[in-house]
Amino acid sequence: MSTDDPGARFARRWVGVYTSRLPPRHAVERRNEILSDLWEHHTDAVQAGRSRLRHNLEVIERVLSGIPADLSWRRGIQQSQQRLDTGDPMTNQQSTPRSTTVLIAVAGLGIIAPFPFVALLGTGLRSRELLWVLGSFALAAVLAVGLGLRLRTQRPVTSTGLLLVGAFAPSLAWFWLPPVYLVTVAIMVVAVYTARNEPIMQASNI
Repeated sequence: MSTDDPGARFARRWVGVYTSRLPPRHAVERRNEILSDLWEHHTDAVQAGRSRLRHNLEVIERVLSGIPADLSWRRGIQQSQQRLDTGDPMTNQQSTPRSTTVLIAVAGLGIIAPFPFVALLGTGLRSRELLWVLGSFALAAVLAVGLGLRLRTQRPVTSTGLLLVGAFAPSLAWFWLPPVYLVTVAIMVVAVYTARNEPIMQASNI
């Protein structure tokens, strides 16, 4: 077990993605914070005697569950920087960030929904079961791409289309639990609603 395990590499790559094109000070601080967290998690795992597989799965799970918060943090940094650059107080944005936060939250649930089934991949799944697991992850990936803030602000129609397709990730992953279907419906509704408000967001950022 080392701090260069697959889980740690995945975490570092993700933080590199969502801190890209941000002011260097904020990006470096965030990356250093994540590196510190990874080291502490690694140390705890060694002291507790957890296996390498379990340690990596825990790190990946933490990264995936933290995606909504990471994207919300990135958006906050971008908006703060825009206010500094343009002097625009953006007072007409009060309602839109709330709906965007809701989108990030419900989409985040959809993205992490298939994750509990990672452990099944090494248990000799039948072809139909393997397709079910891989299909769930594929839809979650589509959902994550559609949630990308750069795509969301520059190509809201494309982003919304991807979100509508990826919204089926939790329903496919947990098809035997009908209440989970409400997550799919929520993602679709909020995705369409926020797309309608996206031009307001773009206009206020000029």
